[in-house]
Amino acid sequence: MSRDLDKLRSQIDATDRIILATLAKRAKLERAVGAYKKQRKIKPLDRGRWAEILETRTRQGASLGLPRTLTRKLFALIHEHSVSIQRRVSAKKRR
Repeated sequence: MSRDLDKLRSQIDATDRIILATLAKRAKLERAVGAYKKQRKIKPLDRGRWAEILETRTRQGASLGLPRTLTRKLFALIHEHSVSIQRRVSAKKRR
């Protein structure tokens, strides 16, 4: 392989590490949100907030040149994981 291709792939690998670290940070925040909601007896799924996120993130992605379908699918998966985390936190018994 050419050095140019290796450099590009190395940049992709570095970007992927940033994406994964960012997703891990988001998951930690989701657990905190889940604990907050549990304490206040708020359900994990907030449909209004989800609609807002989907709309704003789709718009933000489009402004960065990302296809709307990619952004919507990506955030649907992220949201599904977020709600799952919050439900697990909510289901845990208090110690």
